[in-house]
Amino acid sequence: MSESNQSLPAFYDDNMIGFFPQGPSTIFVYWELSRELWEAVAEMGGAFIRLYRVLENGNSEYEYHLIREIKSPPYTDNWYFEGLDPGARYCFEVGGKLIDGSFLPLVKSETVSTPPVPRFDVMPRQGTAARVPGNAWKEFQAGGKYLEEAGKNMELDEVLTSMPFYMGYRKPAD
Repeated sequence: MSESNQSLPAFYDDNMIGFFPQGPSTIFVYWELSRELWEAVAEMGGAFIRLYRVLENGNSEYEYHLIREIKSPPYTDNWYFEGLDPGARYCFEVGGKLIDGSFLPLVKSETVSTPPVPRFDVMPRQGTAARVPGNAWKEFQAGGKYLEEAGKNMELDEVLTSMPFYMGYRKPAD
């Protein structure tokens, strides 16, 4: 097998923006600007990253509310926005400032939602199996119930197939 000394380029000379939600209150944003746009941004005094909260109005249209504006260090190509509202929609713009101080957007992201804070509607049943680690699985294997949801007992199979967090989980073979 022959080895190649080629690696991925560090720069694609493209204009793009993307994001990754990191949790209910944090989004990682990254972008790339072409050489021409980096030069233009440098002449404008540096890149600015704007964070917008996206709200849907009664007409199924979106309203964009500026939440934050960050002046990034020179040639920075990513940023973590923290302290966001869980389950909210956001979008981002990268641009520069004109001489009159107005913002000139260069790239704009799609809309992204932060995940909601997990809900804990299912609580362990108050009893010996809930207090002793490992007994809950033994109780399930014996055919017992060990979870309660709003006063209703649930079998483990029902939990695993009905809750999105557990979907795809496979219980061990007997």
